[in-house]
Amino acid sequence: LYLAINLYAQSSTTNLNSGGTPGVARYALWYLPLWLPLLLWLAARVPWRRPPGMALGALCLLLTGVAIVCYDPRQPESYLRPSALSLALQTRLPGWYDPPPQVFSQRYGAGDTGSVQGVGLVVGPDCRKALLLDTVSMTRAAAPGKCLYDLARLNAYRRALGRQATRYVELGEALTASLRLQAAPGSYRTDAAGSGGFALGQGWSGREPWGVWSDGPQAALHFPCRARAWELRLALQPFSRQALTVTAGGKVLWQGALPADGPALRLAIAPAYCNDHVVTVVLHIARPTRPSALGPSHDRRQLGVALSGFTIGE
Repeated sequence: LYLAINLYAQSSTTNLNSGGTPGVARYALWYLPLWLPLLLWLAARVPWRRPPGMALGALCLLLTGVAIVCYDPRQPESYLRPSALSLALQTRLPGWYDPPPQVFSQRYGAGDTGSVQGVGLVVGPDCRKALLLDTVSMTRAAAPGKCLYDLARLNAYRRALGRQATRYVELGEALTASLRLQAAPGSYRTDAAGSGGFALGQGWSGREPWGVWSDGPQAALHFPCRARAWELRLALQPFSRQALTVTAGGKVLWQGALPADGPALRLAIAPAYCNDHVVTVVLHIARPTRPSALGPSHDRRQLGVALSGFTIGE
């Protein structure tokens, strides 16, 4: 009865996409009491006074401490990014499950704003599956940066479709090829007003007037494929001392300590590094550091390297 009432109440809400800390759906908390009979059943049957039971008890205490830290309710809600399982499923097996449109649009199309106002097309992380939204003002489209879609062309495509019922569609190979961004050889800035923002993938913080910081142990850059080998130059500066490994297509392109005020990092990009028309260059940062751990600062980002720009060579 408890389960039936909760399922009915949850299905009646107009706000399916709501979150707790750090990213669990708020409605999942309603179902925690359903585990109590199982826990009581296990507690009555585990030989707690014997070595296996003591080991299990110690593990339970450890996991309890981890849960208290990870799910501290004083943390901010997080419901604008997909879970790891959802991201893996929608990237590798998107046809297996179509999430409720509100959940898909906000977690894959709203970015950090939480708003999908004016968004009429949301492309999923596989760059093929898309959600058409029944909106009156179909002025914008949203797509992951790694897809390297020209948003102006994507917006024009959505406007050309006109009013549509909310539904999932598959973007064909010919269409995606026509929507791809073309990056001409030249220099690009990654500051807030620069033209190099298209290359920034996961692992980068917000763009600032001078450029952008990496945030975490990895930061990805995405570039359009080219028919022949070309050179990529990255204008990087380390935060504190940093050892860096740069990979593309599973190959190590550069490895070592990143010097402060050193020359641009030069990388040779081969056509073999392409995957689905995109070259992904990943920066593996050995010691990302929180400024708050070094002194009086409220900055809790895990800074590693600063990228002020890059150059696509011939």
